Amino acid sequence: MKSLLYVALLLIAFASHAQAPILLTNPSFEGNVGYGVLPGGWFSCTFNAESPPDTHPVPEGAFGVTQRPKDGVSYLGMVVRDNGTSELVSHKLQQPFLAGQCYSLSVYLCKSEHLSSRSRLTNREADYDNPAVLRLWGGASPCGKKELLAVSPPIGHAAWVKYSFQVKTLETLQYLSLEAYYVESSTRVYNGNILIDDFSPILPIDCGTLQYLVNADTLQIPPYKFKKEALPTDSALTYSNYFKNIGSKTWMLNLNEVLKPEDLPGLVISNCDRIGFERGEYKLPVSYEIGLLEIAYNVAKFPDQYLEIAIANRGDRLNKRRAKAIGHVLKDAGLVKRKYSITFIQLADANMAGWSCGGQEVWLRVGPKQE
Repeated sequence: MKSLLYVALLLIAFASHAQAPILLTNPSFEGNVGYGVLPGGWFSCTFNAESPPDTHPVPEGAFGVTQRPKDGVSYLGMVVRDNGTSELVSHKLQQPFLAGQCYSLSVYLCKSEHLSSRSRLTNREADYDNPAVLRLWGGASPCGKKELLAVSPPIGHAAWVKYSFQVKTLETLQYLSLEAYYVESSTRVYNGNILIDDFSPILPIDCGTLQYLVNADTLQIPPYKFKKEALPTDSALTYSNYFKNIGSKTWMLNLNEVLKPEDLPGLVISNCDRIGFERGEYKLPVSYEIGLLEIAYNVAKFPDQYLEIAIANRGDRLNKRRAKAIGHVLKDAGLVKRKYSITFIQLADANMAGWSCGGQEVWLRVGPKQE
């Protein structure tokens, strides 16, 4: 009798879990806007020295992107490129996709009529104005592309339009990834863009009737909270000439210098596209080294400010080499060891709310030291 009761309770628990909605931590891509800055709760899967996706609208319509958000204060922008690379972001789900369960979800999409950025193929400014599609992936690990769940039509319109999808996974999967990709009919790779906002809860549905198995009207979706940081304006900056040996030459770098510690978080955000490592590498490219140098140089100025650096855990050997490379830059900038820390995080478990960057496997946070 007890065993029957136990089985019944298990079946009830499983049924309840199977019908649970999947809520995203930050479905509206809220966060500090900037080039190469990721909205909280999402992390970049972009490597090969390419810049990570952006949180828009960047002030003054940088890159030519001027759309207002569909929801909240910001949205995600991703591109496809003429060198065959595209952008991908990933998110750990609060509840996993269950094998064999069908789900319904929606998201608002559009395209910027104009987006201008540098092409690594030509090393010149290029237009990223062509349509792209959004591919939805389910994964068993961060950035994993285990199952292709859905593909949007080509997105060529500038107004926000809601797109709905019904998906079903063959396996139980904990991660959702969003990928900008080329239009299927294209015979070549090209530059294009897609903008993404206001992702819905992922609701379980009956696979036959497509009817909801939960009442969507009663869902309570907690708002995503983040500290809004303003990018430093010209009036908040001075400029310093900094001499650095690069190879056999001495270069004069013109570093931004903030006037007060309150502007340090904004300075970090403005440098996010210049911080990180290429996949599997431990040497900092010169451009990334300069971004970190500028931040460390400014943190060193203020006695009460402390720089925290987190690096994606990629094994002891690579971790030690990356930490050493970063330490050399911080030392060059005059930042002593008591004013910074370097830790390693497991992406599968990390909660990086309150941190900036992350596009190239490095996160930063600056402020008074927490005791």
